[in-house]
Order: sequence, then structure tokens, then C-alpha cells
Amino acid sequence: MALSKVKMLDEINLINATMQMHLVKAKAAIVLPDNPETLKNPYIQEGYKWIMEIFHNEYKAVCQIRSQQSEAIWERYEKWEGFDDHAEVVIYKRELSKLRKAIVSRKRPTLFKKGAIDGVRKRIEKENKRRNKLQKAKSAS
Repeated sequence: MALSKVKMLDEINLINATMQMHLVKAKAAIVLPDNPETLKNPYIQEGYKWIMEIFHNEYKAVCQIRSQQSEAIWERYEKWEGFDDHAEVVIYKRELSKLRKAIVSRKRPTLFKKGAIDGVRKRIEKENKRRNKLQKAKSAS
């Protein structure tokens, strides 16, 4: 059974919030446009599929490495000098880099591209105005 638009958007927001700590460390962001529920389903579905793939692949790899040590150890690695050559730090940074590349990729769906979404919204507005004019013309005759 296919998920509803609202359910997909809820899951996108939940996954985005879950990934936030590592997204900040990777210097990447996933930003939904204002009022995404007004967009057509294909845009939401494409964004949902994309974020689920990142969550289950790149993000899980980052979490797997991070889980190898306690948060106290990771805090020491980040605050103190001289830990950059530790194997887990090297692997963690490599996985963060992969996460960032996946997110900032040109293959990012339209839902997460502000300029593209603005263009979609303008096109929809234009179509709606044209449709309204036609309906007014039909009702006037």
C-alpha cells in the first residue's frame, strides 16, 4: 500500500530530524520548502525515496562507525588534538564525506531544490490562473 502524501512528509521530517547531528557534522542540510503538502505527489514520492535511500545507506554507515565508541570518547576525539589518525576517526570522517556527497549531489530531488520548487510553484500558479479564467469565461457565456 502506498503512503499518503502527509505520511511521506511526516517520515521525511522525522528522518531529517534523526540525521540532524551527523548532517551538521557533515556540513550538509536537507531543507523542505514551505508548504510542501501543496506540491503534487510525484515530487513528494521522489523526495521520500531519496531520503530513505540515504537514511538506510550513508547515514546507517555513519551511525555504525559512531557506535563503535561511547559518546564521551567521540567528544574527546573532537575536542582534543591528535586523534585524526585513529582508525575510527578516519573511517567516521570518510563516511561523513560520503553522506555529504549524497546530500549535496546534483541528483537531489526537486523537493529539496529551492529554485526548482519555486519554478514548479510558479508553473502551477500559472496553470491555476489559466484554468480559472477559462472557467469564468465558460460561466459568463
